[in-house]
Amino acid sequence: MKKIITTLLMSIIYIFATAQIPTSGLLIHFPFTGNANDASGKAHHGNIKDVKPVKGKIGYPATAYLFDTISSSIGVPYKPDMNVNKISMCAVFKANKFYTDVCQGNFIISRGTQGTNGSLILDYLDNGYNDCTVADTNLYVFAGQVGPIVLSATTTQCSVKVRTQTWYCYILTFDGDTARHYVNGTLINKFAGWSNTIGSSTDSICIGKYPWGGSSFPYNFIGVLDDIAIYNRVLSDSEINNYCTNAPMIGVEDTTTSISQSNIINQANLQIYPNPSDGIFTVSGTSASAIVALQVYNAVGMLVYNTSAFTNNKHINTTIDIRSLPSGVYTMKLSDDKHIQTVRLLKN
Repeated sequence: MKKIITTLLMSIIYIFATAQIPTSGLLIHFPFTGNANDASGKAHHGNIKDVKPVKGKIGYPATAYLFDTISSSIGVPYKPDMNVNKISMCAVFKANKFYTDVCQGNFIISRGTQGTNGSLILDYLDNGYNDCTVADTNLYVFAGQVGPIVLSATTTQCSVKVRTQTWYCYILTFDGDTARHYVNGTLINKFAGWSNTIGSSTDSICIGKYPWGGSSFPYNFIGVLDDIAIYNRVLSDSEINNYCTNAPMIGVEDTTTSISQSNIINQANLQIYPNPSDGIFTVSGTSASAIVALQVYNAVGMLVYNTSAFTNNKHINTTIDIRSLPSGVYTMKLSDDKHIQTVRLLKN
């Protein structure tokens, strides 16, 4: 029985360590694991300015960047392959506060002057409800823009309100005819009206602000970015869910796999069973700490279960009950004062 559990655990760790976002058509990918290197293989490496490495969505250190000054940004130099006719722009982020100066734009991704060939914008703002002189932080919603045609804010925004200190996975796609907004893997809005081509330019890409607006319209993003990805095609619904699930895990994977499998199994003696289950999981193992924290996150990184367990003679044996949660894949983080481990839970 112990051999079966150990083998299952090794399989879970292997699945977790090899999980990745969709790679077909991936043009730029910033997992922000301590740097702004492009993980797509296209060498679109970013130039960091006034950003700080911080904990990402899952809570691991140096898996995200904090943007908190007027100059915080990451510049991505121009390359010809930035000119595309179809696109998916993806971001995993948390707003710490809102930019509320004139026109209230909070730009996560920008390229070129809005309404010009090749321009790209992924942002949130309240312009669909107010004019540029009025800011209402209760009415900031997701929006975006591609190419030379500028549509009204009421057309290009979606209805989901952005709240501070809340993690989101936001994706905007455009297939040459129809644009679609996805928030946390769910299609929220779609519309037509942009040109059938995004167009070309020699503009760079900027993460975290709008340098083409100058000092009057910097449109700073103020918060934490965990992951940015841009594709030269439209992601399917299943690929969008894949991205929202796996993107926040990339830095976590690196941290987890830095502890060897022999350490996790032999020293921590971690056993979680049955897995899959109907929602009741037994957690057993050893820890030098008197108390172990257990946290369970859903597919979009939301904390859905939080408890702790005391050890008895350095041994932990407890159960968690997530039967009230929907079926699916969850991530459990176990931590004490010396170790952090993550394991996928499969709930039937």
